[in-house]
Amino acid sequence: MGCDNETGLGLPDWSKFFDAFDIPVVNLEPDLSFSDAVLKSLSDPSPHAYLVRVDPDQTYFPKITSQVSEKKDMVSSPLHRMSLELSIENQERLMRYL
Repeated sequence: MGCDNETGLGLPDWSKFFDAFDIPVVNLEPDLSFSDAVLKSLSDPSPHAYLVRVDPDQTYFPKITSQVSEKKDMVSSPLHRMSLELSIENQERLMRYL
């Protein structure tokens, strides 16, 4: 997964980016603790940017599995065919809403 220069996906310095638009930046900690500054920013009607560090080794589920269609479009699999696949029981529960 690309998430930094080292993994092949360089991203801007988000703090500088939002600063250029005078948008306050709030850094969220990995433990998701909400400091008084975070809580205050959430109740402020003006825009704020919330930055969350991502561990480059983090895995994510469900993973979208896509393939190229006959028309050469990218087509994503339905929810129940993503990795990890849903159990039969959960597929049946989901399908009743489709």
